[in-house]
Amino acid sequence: MRADPIAIARDLLRCPSVTPEEGGALAYLQSVLSQAGFAVHRTTFAEPGTAPIDNLYARIGTQKPNLVFAGHTDVVPPGDDKAWRHPPFAGAVEGGMLYGRGAVDMKGGIACFVAAALDYLAANGSAPQRGSGRHIWLHRSRARRDCSLVRWRDWHPTPGRGLDEAVK
Repeated sequence: MRADPIAIARDLLRCPSVTPEEGGALAYLQSVLSQAGFAVHRTTFAEPGTAPIDNLYARIGTQKPNLVFAGHTDVVPPGDDKAWRHPPFAGAVEGGMLYGRGAVDMKGGIACFVAAALDYLAANGSAPQRGSGRHIWLHRSRARRDCSLVRWRDWHPTPGRGLDEAVK
């Protein structure tokens, strides 16, 4: 059975992950990816004077090339709920359109990354046929050192941590 990116997106949209709160988005991704065989790590990054930010790193396979999907699960505050056609964290579908805070930036994209990875694994015996896959979900989209890809590189002690290709 193929992974459903709309269902994954709806589940993510239902997580009220307004910066700096994780809102359940990373916990959801951790569950989905670990069930698919990814080794999942959660860590918190912080810099002086900033709120601690939870992050997730998931990897399957150990060989090169390393294909990385990177994105963020945080959203800006939705403002007045009454101004929304649908509640901002409902993940509503109407007329073939998906509505919710983060549907475009970037929970919808994350859902597509995850669905593609799950479909690939299902078609290939639950393991990469060549190389490895990584998912890095930063729970903060702002250009801050405490949640950047550079910080992830520095955090991960395993040799061969370099990126060969990245989709973000």
